[in-house]
Amino acid sequence: MNRKARLLFFTALAPCLTLAAEEIWPDSATVASANEGDVITKHIAVDDASAIKAKFEISTKGNGVLILPGLAVGVFDSHANGVTFREGLLRCAWVRQTNGETRLEISGTAEFWSEKGEKLDRTKLVRAILKYDGSQRRFRVVANDPEIYVQEAPSLPEN
Repeated sequence: MNRKARLLFFTALAPCLTLAAEEIWPDSATVASANEGDVITKHIAVDDASAIKAKFEISTKGNGVLILPGLAVGVFDSHANGVTFREGLLRCAWVRQTNGETRLEISGTAEFWSEKGEKLDRTKLVRAILKYDGSQRRFRVVANDPEIYVQEAPSLPEN
């Protein structure tokens, strides 16, 4: 097998070596259906035998928070008053790996606005990785850029 053929073979095989199930939530449809003050709940499978309850809420100020067992994460902000997220919502990918671990990978673009919100000064790619700790039944921060607000929160009931 020549070098080009080997490269094509391993490129095609690579996704099979890192299989993981992925779900995006909250998504743009969730945001579109949410009114200020609404709480939208979804059960997310974290392993073969259990699921957690995740809540998404948009405040009267237009900020959106994802509430998880152990953490509250700011994932939605669209009004130009300091730092916002491009298109309002960060990408929230729930990844369940073949080893059974579940993590939440949050990514997107932070936009930094002028003091009066009239001019976009700069942008920055941001990310956070949260991992579910089954023994503690809560999420823990693995990595987090400071533009993504993460705060300790009480654990939610699982049902």
